[in-house]
Amino acid sequence: MEWPDIWNAQAQDDSHTGNKRGLLLNGTHRSGSDSGSMDDLASRHSGNKYGALEGPALILQYPILSPVPENRSVVAFLSMVARWDSFILPNMPPDPDGIIIVISNSCGQQVTFALTDNDVIYLGDSDLHEAEYESLKKEFHFTPQASPISGISMTQTYCPYKISVYPSATMRDKFETEEPVAFVGGVAGIFLFTLVVFLIYDILVERRQRFLAATASKSSAIVTALFPQIVRDRILESEEKNTTKQRGMKSSAVESSMDSALFHGPGAKEGPPIANLFTNTTVIFGDISGFTAWSSSREPVDVFTLLETLYRAFDKIAKEMHVFKVETIGDCYVAVTGLPNPQEDHHLRMVRFARRVLDKMIVRTKEMETTLGPDTSNLGFRIGINSGPVTGGVLRGEKSRYQLFGDTVNMASRMESTGHRNQIQVSQATASLIVSSGKGHWLRKREGLVHAKGKGAVQTFWVKSKVSSTERSDSEPPRSSKALLDEAAGSEAVDKKALETADEKAKDNSLIAWQVELLTRLLKRIVLHRKLNIGKKDKDLATLDSSKVLPREQMTDIIPMPEFDPKMEEHSMDAKSVKLPPEVISQLNDLVATIASMYKDNSFHNFEHACHMTMSANKLMNRIVVPTPLETNGNMKEAHDFTYGLTSDPLTQFAIIFSAIVHDVDHHGVSNEQLVKENNRLAALYKGKSILEQNSIDLALELFSSGSFPALVACVCADETEFNRFRQLVVNSVMATDIFDKELIALRNNSWARAFSLEEESAADARATIVIEHIMQAADVAHTMQHWHVYQKWNEKLFVEMSQAYASGRGAGKDPALTWYQSELGFFDNYAIPLAKKLDECGVFGVCSDECYNYAMENRMEWESKGETIVKKMVLRLGERNRKLSCVRLNGQRQDN
Repeated sequence: MEWPDIWNAQAQDDSHTGNKRGLLLNGTHRSGSDSGSMDDLASRHSGNKYGALEGPALILQYPILSPVPENRSVVAFLSMVARWDSFILPNMPPDPDGIIIVISNSCGQQVTFALTDNDVIYLGDSDLHEAEYESLKKEFHFTPQASPISGISMTQTYCPYKISVYPSATMRDKFETEEPVAFVGGVAGIFLFTLVVFLIYDILVERRQRFLAATASKSSAIVTALFPQIVRDRILESEEKNTTKQRGMKSSAVESSMDSALFHGPGAKEGPPIANLFTNTTVIFGDISGFTAWSSSREPVDVFTLLETLYRAFDKIAKEMHVFKVETIGDCYVAVTGLPNPQEDHHLRMVRFARRVLDKMIVRTKEMETTLGPDTSNLGFRIGINSGPVTGGVLRGEKSRYQLFGDTVNMASRMESTGHRNQIQVSQATASLIVSSGKGHWLRKREGLVHAKGKGAVQTFWVKSKVSSTERSDSEPPRSSKALLDEAAGSEAVDKKALETADEKAKDNSLIAWQVELLTRLLKRIVLHRKLNIGKKDKDLATLDSSKVLPREQMTDIIPMPEFDPKMEEHSMDAKSVKLPPEVISQLNDLVATIASMYKDNSFHNFEHACHMTMSANKLMNRIVVPTPLETNGNMKEAHDFTYGLTSDPLTQFAIIFSAIVHDVDHHGVSNEQLVKENNRLAALYKGKSILEQNSIDLALELFSSGSFPALVACVCADETEFNRFRQLVVNSVMATDIFDKELIALRNNSWARAFSLEEESAADARATIVIEHIMQAADVAHTMQHWHVYQKWNEKLFVEMSQAYASGRGAGKDPALTWYQSELGFFDNYAIPLAKKLDECGVFGVCSDECYNYAMENRMEWESKGETIVKKMVLRLGERNRKLSCVRLNGQRQDN
């Protein structure tokens, strides 16, 4: 910027005074004696520093020269006083807002001005610019080099001026705007948002694609499993045609071609049925023998565990042998060979498949007895096979699947239903094909004709088992002795007694292993509960003494339940991860084995019955209904209170199972009443009341606290308080199984009336005690509330035991053969059915109580209609059994002689 040279005044020698004159700054002369008159003038105007000028000013002086050209001299000065801003204002640059001007001279004078859009503001008498902008300074110097008037020289004592121009924060704020940053940030934000949206979209699309691919893969696997290749080809062909026709239509209008091929939904065009005739096939029907009765005493999860384990094993064999699985109907397994691709050896392939399936069934059920409980290994597989033409196709509609139709299928079903446990029965058609293939030695003709529904009397054949080492492959397991007994049928001289004894021993070992597994699961919960509730121990278990009080006298109406523990509820699923010390498991196994050995060889009151009761008690405990979080609004304490605390206390659960195991220890095979009549020493010891029950309690608790199982006892009971509570639970639980003592019956009725007449909170422990007793009572007679076959099994065992007692002169009353029919009806009416109703009234068993009641009513009706005939058959079987035992004893005596 070019500034006008208006500050070209200088100090000169005054010829009249001879003094230097300086420019007036801030209302004063820097030098010279005449400056005082200007100060007086400024003070007279305003009385302040600048007087009437009201700001820094300058004095402009112009010399007046003499008229003599030859000798010019200054005769006077024309002086003017003006404010600095009057000179700055007309010369401001465009948009000056925020500019700082510092005017200074070499005489040490400084003033600072700030420019605005239309004004000049005086800031102070010193350099007041902002130090951070020092590097941006622009300087302008005013130093005349010669006098503008010819003939007059300039003095060398004047004070040159300098103007310094600086920016300021105000100027920066004006020109340094946030708009570009905001704009860039906005653009970047939009870009990032768009990028994130696209990334999310890409992720969702990729996830959707994976989901569709997985769904397609699963659908393909399902279709592959359900339909043979010929049907899949038809479906895919239909899908391709539909896709071509529907191309270009809106997605909402396009229906699944698969659905169109299989279902007749809205808008679906009905095409020709998907069906084919296969002339050379072999169909197999396999049914689990004893499954219905077995499942009645199990929980649903156990039932499906069995079926899934078996059928997966069968499916694997079918895949290896190229056998097409058609379907499973309940516990029935249906498969076929000879389709979809022809197989010349379809009949031989199916027989080999049946053999492998039968062997796998025996192995798997034996393995699962440890986890699924008693009688699992007793399940068998009944197989029927028939050969001939079948029609195979898809019967379109809801839940379509590939199905077989025709007389060949019906005959295969008849072969299964008329077969025997662990036997393979084939029709005449299949047998003829086997013989024509040179494998006639595989077959054994069945004695007598079989009456097949819709077919009349037909001849069938048994498939022999592969009993020789040359015929059996290494992958096929050995058959059980029970299976060999079933297949022997008198064809070989088999020592049945030795095989039965071996089987009984193996069975006891499997029952012991199952009991250990069950108790181990409960022990883990106890250990977890104790870890979550670390507190002071009461009295060391090492100082415990056996109680001298009779168990009957220790009974109580109310057993206190632990208070609600949120930590236990939150970590209830963590119990599976608990690791028990090996010595605990070992001692638990020894304890259960010792208890098993303490049972007498009774027909009914034996270790097998104890295991059946244990299984039934465990089922009832696990079927206690716990409200869902939705029903309790997430309040776990409410769920705890609803079940009276039973589902929250692992020690109570362990005590119930332990009580079920020991409740008939050392049972004498006769009633308490008979022991009183015989003046048995136990009758005197227990004062003639609840003799067998009290004896079992004492024997079990003495064994438990004998010192032989220190690690186990310490795991169950951490201190004396827990041991006393455990003992109280065992006493009440076992004493509940004495259902004939009139005094105890009256006490229970009174306890029931009191507990269910009190308010919820005060009655919780009393109701919990009643529920425990009812679990034990229902489990003890669970066979009356389970499947008819289960009832028949245990009913006959009890009949045999009481008949043997009567035959030995130890039975009370009349011969059971004469009273059994009416006695069972009375037992249903007076005990089993009312007990089932009370389970419902307890309010915690849910549909399980309905199941017990329905089974009890059905069994009662069956017994009423068939009981008399059944009693006669039981009498005949008992007589035959006694005769065989007599022969065995006689042969033994002869060998001894």
